[in-house]
Amino acid sequence: LGFAAVALLDLCRQRHHCSQPEQHRAERQARVAAKLGLTADQQSKLKDLFRSTREQRQSVLTSATLTNDQKAAQLKQIRENAKTQLSTILTPDQLQKVSQMRRGHHMRGMHKQG
Repeated sequence: LGFAAVALLDLCRQRHHCSQPEQHRAERQARVAAKLGLTADQQSKLKDLFRSTREQRQSVLTSATLTNDQKAAQLKQIRENAKTQLSTILTPDQLQKVSQMRRGHHMRGMHKQG
């Protein structure tokens, strides 16, 4: 479960150099939603989860009062919380599909580098 949860989060938050990042994010999320067969309720819950996670991460990363070790610990906790929430939103089959999609993405990236 852990890998699948992180994989979905990574798929949906990957940064691409784009002049319209919000539009690109929406298009990417729509593609992932279609591949996973997400319901409207799941899409809404995931959108809220990703927005919250993104805001929490940004807050930690821009903090001037936290040490790097504290930031790392808080980012880890944010990831763990997101994984837990994700497992309540997606079905086991959808989590498996996310894992497969993630592995395929990594394989394509490895071919580009080689």
